[in-house]
Amino acid sequence: MLEEIADAHGLKRYPEAVAEGLIEPGIQPLTDALYESGANPLASCEGHTRSIGHSGVSWLLQFFGMPASTTMSTSPYAMFSASESYARCLQQKCDDHIRIQAFIYNWWVRAHFVPGEYELVWMIQLNDSRSGTRSFDLVKARQDIRQLALVARQAAVACGFTTNHPRREL
Repeated sequence: MLEEIADAHGLKRYPEAVAEGLIEPGIQPLTDALYESGANPLASCEGHTRSIGHSGVSWLLQFFGMPASTTMSTSPYAMFSASESYARCLQQKCDDHIRIQAFIYNWWVRAHFVPGEYELVWMIQLNDSRSGTRSFDLVKARQDIRQLALVARQAAVACGFTTNHPRREL
């Protein structure tokens, strides 16, 4: 089913996407780890800063004590297909790392259905109230992404998967 979806939307298989430089460097440690763990990365974003202000909302920003020109960040994420048991192990490992404060931000694994196809996929993304504020630091989030790559590999070992685990290719 995922192969049909990929073909319909012109998506690349992960190795091809890497070879063509389509994976952003800030998220690639995590997507590589997911792929090596037997998951199949489908979409990702390293997170980006964008400038707001100097527009019709400048006065509103100043009203709330913010500079007329400020930046906000979009949150990084990685969407992937994998077994439910792997996604569960990944969430458990994330929870363990949150408990010992190994991450700067809180992360979670969420289930989504591909629109129109109802194929279940997973997304690892921020679950942190700071992500929508000016105090959110994209550099620190990328440190977490490197840590998440280790967690993804640990989850594969905990679930009994290896890098030889059969991958469900798109």
